[in-house]
Amino acid sequence: MPPSNDCLIISQSARALVESAASSAIHSHTIDCFADQETRAIADSWRILNFQDGMLDSMALLDLLKDYESIPISHVVTGSGMEGCSKEVYDFISRRWNLCGNDYRTVQSCKDPVKLHYTLEKAAIPTPAIASERKQNGRWKIKKRGGSGGGHVRDYVNGSLLPAGSFLQESITGTTYSVVFLGNGQDARLIGVNETWQIKPGSGDYRYAGAATCGGMVPKTLSQELIDAIIILVRELRLKGLCGLDIIVTDAQYWYVLELNPRPTASFEHYDAGKHLLQAHIQACMGHLPKTYNVDEWLRGSLVVYADRAFTMPALDWPMWISDRPLPGTEINAGEPVCSLKAKAGTRTEIKELLDHRQSTFQHLLEAARHAA
Repeated sequence: MPPSNDCLIISQSARALVESAASSAIHSHTIDCFADQETRAIADSWRILNFQDGMLDSMALLDLLKDYESIPISHVVTGSGMEGCSKEVYDFISRRWNLCGNDYRTVQSCKDPVKLHYTLEKAAIPTPAIASERKQNGRWKIKKRGGSGGGHVRDYVNGSLLPAGSFLQESITGTTYSVVFLGNGQDARLIGVNETWQIKPGSGDYRYAGAATCGGMVPKTLSQELIDAIIILVRELRLKGLCGLDIIVTDAQYWYVLELNPRPTASFEHYDAGKHLLQAHIQACMGHLPKTYNVDEWLRGSLVVYADRAFTMPALDWPMWISDRPLPGTEINAGEPVCSLKAKAGTRTEIKELLDHRQSTFQHLLEAARHAA
């Protein structure tokens, strides 16, 4: 019997990884928090897992993983939300399948703020100060260890106590970016740089709201500095596969590393059109990197739509530019993601204008469907 080409994808949202797998004729099974329409249409099987405070439920995940022991799966691809999972989860996967992602030790080295800060400072890579005790002065953000997606980030009130499992990071003013790269433990390839957005800038709500590719607008000096920093981190931490570096760039063009995500980021799919990045991710985890990686001339962007109030999802005639589509009858709470909007254009201004227009169009479609239900 030929070896299986099936993979199991575990992520907060598996949809983009499932679509990338399908583009390379890889059969997929999924464990995620949504099981949206696209995932159900493509994946061979799907299961739903709870997600809270930026983390997947380790005990529930272990129970679900046992159901896949009898399925001929070759690889397990780990995505967002796995950062907070227990060592038992990683050990269970590694004993049974090929882990296509970073192991528990590497993930902890990336998501433990003290370890990451030490690694960055040792390599002379700029990063904001951190603290594990309350502060009386300065501007700080409070973050949850192992959290992902921005929903765990808050502005810190000076002098207040830190909740268990949280830490402080110095607050820096600037524009945030997500840098997507492939690593094989020794070398790396820069895939692209995305400007990232929060829901309402200045509101203290740091949930991920979307991103747009930067194309050739990233200064060459910054690109080279980022590549140099990424290669250092890949070698120091043995990073493998698709990963992301969250940075902030000040008006004076100084940049700082905010977070290192040792797994495929939400914005990787902006570069995946016909590029088979899930396949490249698997190959990178096995030690093989592409010689070069070229992206097309179009800029791409996406916007996450969040519910302003609780509602039951009605049936919709979905436009092609909407992804992560919930099933009719899905109960969506206020503040939860509803879907994602996509756009392709020649400039970032056009991307933002098109996404704003499509958000307005979607809201009208949704309201009309609610009233018709």
